Amino acid sequence: MFERLAILVLGMGIGAWCTPPASEIVVRLIMGRAALHPDR
Repeated sequence: MFERLAILVLGMGIGAWCTPPASEIVVRLIMGRAALHPDR
């Protein structure tokens, strides 16, 4: 479980490094979700 999570985070980090616009979209999506669900 933890190994998969680490690989996922590492993959997301590499993807964010390779494609800044996509990572920015993901960050805005996550922040938007956080705004919609403040309890999480």
